[in-house]
Amino acid sequence: MKQEESIAFSFLSSFCVDEIIYEPNGNRTPDFSIGKKIAVEVRRLSQTISVNGKQSVPEELANSLVPKIEKLFSEFKRLENENGYFAAIRFERPLNPSKKLIELLRNKLTQLKEKEDIINIPISINNLEISFFESSVPFEFRFALGIIHDRNTGGFVMSNISDSLSIVIPEKEKKILPFIHEYEEWWLVLIDQIGKGSANNEEIENSELENSIFEKVFLVSPIPPHSGVEIRNASHSHSK
Repeated sequence: MKQEESIAFSFLSSFCVDEIIYEPNGNRTPDFSIGKKIAVEVRRLSQTISVNGKQSVPEELANSLVPKIEKLFSEFKRLENENGYFAAIRFERPLNPSKKLIELLRNKLTQLKEKEDIINIPISINNLEISFFESSVPFEFRFALGIIHDRNTGGFVMSNISDSLSIVIPEKEKKILPFIHEYEEWWLVLIDQIGKGSANNEEIENSELENSIFEKVFLVSPIPPHSGVEIRNASHSHSK
């Protein structure tokens, strides 16, 4: 069971009385069944951004880039006369976290080895920038991850969630359409990687639900205890 599915199972178990079965039809839709009548699909809800006409999910770049930088930091021992430095990492697309990029960064960090004060010496490589601020306590290594800023993301959380819902709901409907007859009712559980569960049911609505195959769509926090809210039909709420 994937992490998103495990979170969804925890959420469904908090209020469903009937038996919840994982992959009732094997390795295909739905992800869960509740009793014999309800099918449940699960997926992550992430912000989708467009850069130079290409769609991407923000965390894909961060998940590839940041661990490589952290590993590189572990190569540099702290100098005896300093506590070490936090690194503020800022980046934007296009950016390829390649071996060449990491090697360029390694060379830049090596050049700082003889510098006693590097606070005013930022590093800039393509669309990656790293600046430093001194720690008040000693580090094991000279550099430690401090701030990560993806310059392609931002904006209002509610707007980002609504935009992503308008992409995700139709995509999932297309996937389940060939199997729609197998269950009386279909639900969609979305693990909220945008707001991290900060939204409440008075704020979340989307017009994609007006004629949706899904009877219910839930937005669930990835943070325990994995509370969730049901998304409302925006077209219905605005007509009142």
